[in-house]
Parts: sequence; C-alpha cells; structure tokens
Amino acid sequence: MPTEKPSDTENWVSCDDGIHLIQINENYSHYGWVFRKIEGGWPYSVRKATEHEMAHAKARQHLRAGAAQVTAQYQPAEQHQGEPVAVLYANGSVLTKADCGDSFEICCKVETPLYTHADAGELELARKMLRSVQRREEKWALLCEGRNNQIATLRAQLAEQEHSARELLRIIGMSVQGSAAYNRAVVAFHDSLNADTEPN
Repeated sequence: MPTEKPSDTENWVSCDDGIHLIQINENYSHYGWVFRKIEGGWPYSVRKATEHEMAHAKARQHLRAGAAQVTAQYQPAEQHQGEPVAVLYANGSVLTKADCGDSFEICCKVETPLYTHADAGELELARKMLRSVQRREEKWALLCEGRNNQIATLRAQLAEQEHSARELLRIIGMSVQGSAAYNRAVVAFHDSLNADTEPN
C-alpha cells in the first residue's frame, strides 16, 4: 500500500475522526487516498477515499485557505492608530494608563492594548473580507448539504431494493415457478431494479 510523509499540511486534510488524513493534492501520486496517522512516524494508506469524503475534504481545504487568507490580511494593526489608552487583560478587566502607572508600557506588550478608535478603512476592509468568507462558507455548506441529501436518497433506494429482494426470496420459497404470485414478485423486483438504474 502507498505511504507518503505529510511534510506540508496544505496537501493533507484531517478527517472528522482526527485519526485519518486525506491526500488532496492532485499532483501527488496518491491523490484521494485516506491515510492513518502514526504519532511520530509515517502514515500509511488505508483505502481510496469515497466521493463523499473527497467533497468534505475539499470543502475543509477551501475553508482553511479562506481562513489563512483572512489571517494573513488581518494581522494586528500597527501602532499608527496612536498611543494605547488602556489594556485589556485575559480575565476581561480593563486598566487605563493611570491605573497601571509606570508598568503601562510592559502591560501593553504582554496583554492586549486598547486604542481610541480603529481606522475606518481597515474596518471596511475587514467587513468586506468577512462577507467574502461567509459567502464562501455558505456555498460549501450548501454543497455538503446537497451531497448529504443525495446520500440519503441513495440509502433509501438501497433499502427499498433490499426489501424487494427479501420479498422475492420469500415468495420464491413459498411459490411454484410460473404461479401468479411468483410472476408478480419477479416483475416487481425487475421493475425496482430498472427504476433504480435509470439516470436522474
């Protein structure tokens, strides 16, 4: 079975179980394979990913790329906003420059400095990027919902076929070949198979 070292995370997506990875780089020889993670070692391939797993992996990769783009574009603002006027601590308390006294400069480096106001242009850019990421996330959520609906429909069809097959076997066991019940069961089973194979 193929094995590849996941040296860079942009070519791999973690599965929901946190144990497996999916190779999503189409240029790699094992594109679309599910690998099992080995702590401190090389992962090994388990099987080829299903279409559903690939759709989820691509959606996750797309969201990860969007989050990375937002993170890269929205680094903490430089101090061109002026001098900090207060400090926000991790516990939620806020102390002003007067409250901190001589240690205010140190507090601003360790905790979150607060300024009087943000630049309007930066806020508008942040809002624009947030809307873009939200639209992208909604698009992928709809795609995943469509796939889940398709899977539910296919499962229902499979259950119906299984029921038809069991009914046919039950009737075959009780009937004589050529009897009316036998013929009806065979025709119903044949029709259910043909209905499921017709393209939508």
